[in-house]
Amino acid sequence: PQEMFLSMGEHYIGNDDAESEITRAYMAYYLQEHLNYNTSVLSMYPWLENVLRQAQIDAPSVVPEFNPDMYKTSLQYRMAVDLYKDLPKLLADPLRVISLHPEHDSMYK
Repeated sequence: PQEMFLSMGEHYIGNDDAESEITRAYMAYYLQEHLNYNTSVLSMYPWLENVLRQAQIDAPSVVPEFNPDMYKTSLQYRMAVDLYKDLPKLLADPLRVISLHPEHDSMYK
């Protein structure tokens, strides 16, 4: 289950299962790769241990290809691609970085 904190009356706009699965695989792969090559990050952010465990389950064994069509049509995928371009910055201040994404407010209705 996905946990989110929303203001009263707001609803998260999710995507269909196929888009969510592709997006999750994209994020998991790149997060796992980043943490495998930057092991000191885990000592800086201990909460990432659980995130890494889940990423290891969700990550595909090959590099996920960028999907330009899905980038155009899927807000969830587009935000993931954009946010993961600078993973160190995202990990250092996740709530702020996510909130500053130009399409952040579009995730809610």
